[in-house]
Amino acid sequence: MKILVLDRHAMAAVQMVDFLREEGHHEVINAFNINDANSHWQYDGSPFDCLIVDITGPVDGLTEEEKNQTKEGWISGWIWLKNYILKEKPAFTPRVIIYSTQQTLQVLEEADPKAMKSGVSIICKNGSTSGVKLMLAQLEKISKLS
Repeated sequence: MKILVLDRHAMAAVQMVDFLREEGHHEVINAFNINDANSHWQYDGSPFDCLIVDITGPVDGLTEEEKNQTKEGWISGWIWLKNYILKEKPAFTPRVIIYSTQQTLQVLEEADPKAMKSGVSIICKNGSTSGVKLMLAQLEKISKLS
């Protein structure tokens, strides 16, 4: 399965990629900001099977109007997903995992209540293994969609 991980924290992203590779997901690509993610999404030769997105991050790669919707970067990844990925390929929705902190998910729910019911998987980074286990279970479901 080919996975794109968007996470602004280099250490967290590298750890996620290493972990996923150890779990048997051999094609895992890092993106540290929306510009990187767009480049991979648009220009990689083969399509991704899954996106894992920490929705907090820099607003680079977004229009001024979109930047104003990000709640000062708290939900920039969601704005990118909603306006580009899910709009361009709505059938990709079940292949998206939002993996963010509880605080970020609360900001998302307040800013765009429809996001929580959009069909993407939403998993809380809670500092325990339960979030990781949920992500692995979701990746298993996604692998069966292919």
